[in-house]
Amino acid sequence: EGLNNSFQHAEARERKVSARVESDTLFLEISDNGRGFVESSVARSTQHLGISGMRNRIRAVGGQFEVISKQGEGTVLRAQIPLRQFENPDAKEREQVNT
Repeated sequence: EGLNNSFQHAEARERKVSARVESDTLFLEISDNGRGFVESSVARSTQHLGISGMRNRIRAVGGQFEVISKQGEGTVLRAQIPLRQFENPDAKEREQVNT
């Protein structure tokens, strides 16, 4: 959704996506060099459902979501998602039996 928003609204020339896992947490970042926006106006708007939808989905799985944007300077979306909740308990049991 972050990339979709960038393509539809940002008028950006560049976009970057990064993902890494550290200590059972997934860190995601999407950034662009587009026109940016005033964050408070988006937070109050009912027209900007993409950002609020991303925020809600990430919070629903216990994650954190951050938007950093300045008009004329682009936007950065950051998410941290804990991965422990997605572990397969059956795989752990098989692993313990095989050791």
